[in-house]
Amino acid sequence: MTQDADRVQHPPSSDDDQDALKASEAKFRALFENSRDALFIADAKSGILIDVNEAACRLLERTKDELIGLHQSEIHERGKAEAYQELFRRHVEEGKSFDQDLYVKTKSGKLIPVDIAAAVLEIDSRRVIYGAFRDVTERKRLQEEIIRTERLSAIGQIATGIAHEFNNLHCAIQGHLDLIMRNPDLAPADRDRLEVIKKASERAEAITRQLLAFSRQRRPQRHPRNLAEEVDETLKILQSELGAQEITVTTRHEDLPSIVMDPVQIGQVVMDLTINAIHAMTGCKSKKLDVETGRGGDRVFIRVSDTGRGIAETDRSLIFEPFFTTKGSGGAGGIGGTGLGLSVCDMIAKEHGGEITVKSRVGEGSVFTLWLPMLTELPGETLSASVQTQELAGTRVLLVDDDLTVCRLVREALEGRKCFVDVARTATQGVYMALEGGYDIVLVDVQISDMRAENILTRINEIPESERPVKLILTEEADAFERFEEFDVFDVLLKPLTPIRLCDRIAAAARQRAGNTK
Repeated sequence: MTQDADRVQHPPSSDDDQDALKASEAKFRALFENSRDALFIADAKSGILIDVNEAACRLLERTKDELIGLHQSEIHERGKAEAYQELFRRHVEEGKSFDQDLYVKTKSGKLIPVDIAAAVLEIDSRRVIYGAFRDVTERKRLQEEIIRTERLSAIGQIATGIAHEFNNLHCAIQGHLDLIMRNPDLAPADRDRLEVIKKASERAEAITRQLLAFSRQRRPQRHPRNLAEEVDETLKILQSELGAQEITVTTRHEDLPSIVMDPVQIGQVVMDLTINAIHAMTGCKSKKLDVETGRGGDRVFIRVSDTGRGIAETDRSLIFEPFFTTKGSGGAGGIGGTGLGLSVCDMIAKEHGGEITVKSRVGEGSVFTLWLPMLTELPGETLSASVQTQELAGTRVLLVDDDLTVCRLVREALEGRKCFVDVARTATQGVYMALEGGYDIVLVDVQISDMRAENILTRINEIPESERPVKLILTEEADAFERFEEFDVFDVLLKPLTPIRLCDRIAAAARQRAGNTK
């Protein structure tokens, strides 16, 4: 607290009282500073912040000196200062505690949803507002995900019924078309019209297949396959359309092991992304399509880049929503869209334990990247488990993570492979344990709260190279490998973590460690 906040209303009556008071103040200060919630104290009359704790500084990306002296409304959304001032005024007048969800603004301009519990207190005859702010970003995300899942479930049930009905219609239309078109006496003009009907029916059939995929009526059939070969086979199917649009195609493939996948589903993703790229370049002067396969961290990727129109920033967060399309009924270049292609691609990626990321700039083009886990054999194969156990037996692993669920998963998975696993629940403890030495591998969670991951890695790199453990990062950031490459990180493990992927990458790290110590 400031000096005002540290004083009490009545002076001590004896040395014992004074000692007790100092002990009480020290205890309160320790609780205040070490709280995981962001704590703010503001003058009730002026609304000026007079004290904050370290969690408040981390939340708002500011120092104490930057925060103390600000008006409380300045830490909230721009443009809503008057509304927050009125809320503050009412709160002070009524003198009641309140609990409300609002947003705070960080120094970088990011808005963070927080749950605020505040109360009016009196310290040394000075009225103040004491507020505890808790970041509820994850809670909001889970709530939105639940709503989205329920909505998709309802749409999926409707889609299934529609798709099955459409299939019956397609059979009748296409069957009778084939019969009519077998007639050798059919006039050329009539045959051309029937071809138009047939193509429209085939397009409708493709939409039906997307509806069935969206409603998950097809079970994935996964096998180890060569990623580059699957991509090239799909591009061959689209060769005539690419040629007709005069699109220059470039492919680049990194040498990768066979990856466990459903080749039909992954082929569908490549086809949909490529068709979207073709449509996006319709009418553009530059028509270049780049398709690449490679590895990033513990994942492999298929990247499809085009020089098309690009996607507006306002649409980027919506493109994976079912039935959302930027093509309209006529679409770009007269090409209509159903709004199902990317939502199905997104679903397939997630079913494979992966994701699709997007970068786009209006007028310059788009880059879609399908990320897949580097799973080289089907789960449950005892040979893999046996080999991993031999490789990992006796390996000493230090996990630096404050998430109890992750700690349990890592410990159970690795101890099942005869590893010795120690867990540090704080970064400070983790650095201390790592510097004490004796570990082969250190796995660090980027999101640990009390120290930046870069600082942890810097401290670990102080260990002599011959004794230094192999470092791996645990994160949710798809591009984290580039961020931590300068710290000599061996690999990046992306959440959600599975025991198979964990053991596979830890075994690879153990092989690296064995090579370093020879």
